[in-house]
Amino acid sequence: MILAKRWDELSDDEVIDIHINCYNIAELKDFLVMSSIRRMEAEAHRAVSYENSRIFLPAMACFSILDQIGKTYCRLDMPKYPEGGKMVSGIKKAAYYFLGCEANDLKTKTLYAFRNAVMHEASFANSDKNGNHYWFRIHKEVDEAVKVAANKWDGEPGSQTDSNCSRINPKILVEVTSKALSDLASYLEKGTLKMDHPEGVEGIKANYLLRLPYSQEGVLSN
Repeated sequence: MILAKRWDELSDDEVIDIHINCYNIAELKDFLVMSSIRRMEAEAHRAVSYENSRIFLPAMACFSILDQIGKTYCRLDMPKYPEGGKMVSGIKKAAYYFLGCEANDLKTKTLYAFRNAVMHEASFANSDKNGNHYWFRIHKEVDEAVKVAANKWDGEPGSQTDSNCSRINPKILVEVTSKALSDLASYLEKGTLKMDHPEGVEGIKANYLLRLPYSQEGVLSN
């Protein structure tokens, strides 16, 4: 992607286009620019293909991507996420707008619990503020990213069973996250995507686009 403009000359639409559609490097007049979500996507695919990096690294990358797009975008062709007067997780919004989940349904809660378990302490168990308990197994045979447990777990270590265990397939989690990004680009093209970052386009530029002068282009290399 090559744009004959300087960083401070980019329009709002061009910033959003780089954020969503720049798979490699955007070349501006004064900077090289990389989109963090597309880089994370590439690293998630790479990590999940290797035995020694197929669990935590791809999951962490996917959760970072989902958190970012849920915080930054919403869809105009569906009802607004019910805020409930509280700060809502970007992952929960992403699950609603881009993964086909109902607002904060059980699958979303289970996905978010796994996110907290992995991101906070590389754990396979988590409890939420409402007293719900979750534990997880990595299972490459399940046919969905998150298979919700058939029964509730009471949080006691000795009571973990197959029926109260939720199962995670990291490979499919990477696939559905990539699909969400592809859909994001499609919604942008159709005009049904709305930028909803609390700091606007400047928030995208400041937080999600890495810019470097050409003298440091090696930092962005593979």
